[in-house]
Amino acid sequence: MKWIRKSPFGRQEDAAEHMIELLSQEADRHGTPLNETEKKMLSSESGRRESFPEDLRMRLHKLIGEILEQEKAKGIKNDPKSFLASFEWASDNACPEIVALTEEVVTGGGFGPLPPPHGRRWIKDRAQVIGCGLLLVLIMMVIVAICGLIFQKK
Repeated sequence: MKWIRKSPFGRQEDAAEHMIELLSQEADRHGTPLNETEKKMLSSESGRRESFPEDLRMRLHKLIGEILEQEKAKGIKNDPKSFLASFEWASDNACPEIVALTEEVVTGGGFGPLPPPHGRRWIKDRAQVIGCGLLLVLIMMVIVAICGLIFQKK
């Protein structure tokens, strides 16, 4: 089955750490290396949007955008350790800051749609769709039954 893929990372946190390492390498190439505090902030759980200063957020957005552009230009789609592939695996359950920033760049920067979900996220998505469909059918049946009782001719 071609749609089932095995993660090249042992844990989901490893994928996020790999993303941070690739981002750090890109920052080094630009002459603005990331310090340890910034790396820890990137690996922390998302939710505290005020944790990044605006200048740092803009710099990280620019670096992530350049990494994605480079991967798009090189056509790195099948590399399991590319930045975008790491993003897919890191965004499966938890959401570190690096994943949240990358999602902001992807959705706001014209890089196309987000990668399709897989693993537990795919199963959860499908279960929600099926559950909503069944709930909708049940609600429609209740409405028809109520209308039948109200407008029933005796």
